[in-house]
Amino acid sequence: MPMYVSLRGKTVSLEIPAKTNPIKQIFSAMDENDPGLIDRVATDVSRRWNLPDSTLIDLRDEAGDWQFVIQVYVLLEAALSRCIIAELSDVRLVPWVEKMNMGGKAGKLDLAKSIGVITSKHQGLIEWMSALRNGVAHKLAFLNFSFDQFVTETSTDERNTLKNKLQFDIEGWMNSGLKELTGATLRSYIWLEMLKLLQHSKVKELNAKLEEQMRVEADNIYSYMMESRAP
Repeated sequence: MPMYVSLRGKTVSLEIPAKTNPIKQIFSAMDENDPGLIDRVATDVSRRWNLPDSTLIDLRDEAGDWQFVIQVYVLLEAALSRCIIAELSDVRLVPWVEKMNMGGKAGKLDLAKSIGVITSKHQGLIEWMSALRNGVAHKLAFLNFSFDQFVTETSTDERNTLKNKLQFDIEGWMNSGLKELTGATLRSYIWLEMLKLLQHSKVKELNAKLEEQMRVEADNIYSYMMESRAP
């Protein structure tokens, strides 16, 4: 981006290099074989959740780390609620599920584990994000929270524990040059797993609707058969 300045009565142009966004670099590398694939998926998921098309992409690329943590947690909790409600197939439970706390013995996460609607990877992610969100949301000192600083200040043992907790299989979804756990890779990984859970919750809802339609049709067929057999 050029910037024009006056120097000894002459106007000269100074070319200022654009600041590199490491998050965009990571996803450009992931999209190498099909450029724009992840953005198309993110746009589709945003629409299915009745959000503006760019919501999830903007969250990934533009949001500050503090804002990212808060918003990702909200989306994870919403997706978890949808998964539970779809699995139980009873709309009367919606207000009850939405009012439940996330953690604890009677929380959403414990219920989701009990009925088997989320993977162990997403369970670990939600548990870790819940603890992180509670820390950054309620302490003024965390307003400037940074994933880069978080990773830098974390010991090797703590980083390995975090990788195990999140099942951080970074080699499975990145090219060979991006295997280290950094603030950017951690944030990217969290966003991608959140996207998967948002997709999963919508699939659960669609399946629940199809199952309900099949039950209704089966009941109608049974009723028709019984009526046709009546003398």
